[in-house]
Formats: sequence, structure tokens, C-alpha cells
Amino acid sequence: KGAAADADLADGLRVTGDPDLLYRAVYNILANAQQAMQGPGGISVRGDVDLAGHTVLRFRDTGPGFSEDALQKALDPFFTTKDTGTGLGLPIVRSIIESHGGRLSLANAQNGGAVITIDFMPQTENNS
Repeated sequence: KGAAADADLADGLRVTGDPDLLYRAVYNILANAQQAMQGPGGISVRGDVDLAGHTVLRFRDTGPGFSEDALQKALDPFFTTKDTGTGLGLPIVRSIIESHGGRLSLANAQNGGAVITIDFMPQTENNS
């Protein structure tokens, strides 16, 4: 009855940072995806390093995706579409990602569902 998850991560994919905070960020993204689907569905996680050396993680679910309003406001503190939500989940995720030199972006997949992308800057000897 739950969501089926699959991951396709490039060999040697690494992000340097606080494992507890990064876990919290990824957990929050996956929990939001599962809640958005409201039943059976799928969540996929893709991870790769692009040509610029950025580590890119892309989370996609088969839920309804973001409304236009939610796409504009979901990263604003206290904005929520849930009856019992605080509206702090994605702003906290964004704060965690940015504190690790990354960027968080939200979109809708062409065929439906939400897509959340994390783009981490290349790690160097000085900032790792």
C-alpha cells in the first residue's frame, strides 16, 4: 500500500557535511513525497555529478505535484498545504542544503508529480 522507492546513484557519489543534518533534509523530502501521494505511488531518487562537477540529487514522486501557488511559496516559512503542517519542513531543508553549499529547487515533472532538486557545488580541498 505504501510508496515504492527506487534509487539510481552514480558510483562514488559523495557529499561532505553534517550527516545528521543531511539525513534530516533527505528524510523530510521523502516524507513529503510519500504524504503528497496519499497512498500507493512511487518515489525515485537520481544522483549524479554533472559536467561542472556539481553533485545533483533529484527526487521525483508520482503525486499530484505542486500547485502554482505552492511552487511560489513552498520555501517560505509557515506556508503549508497540510491541515496539520507547520510550513517549516522545506524551509529547514533549504537552510540545511544552503549551509552545505547547495541549492534547492522545486518543480513539477512534465508527466505529473513533484521534482525536488538539490545541487551541491563541487567539493574542493578548502571547503570540504
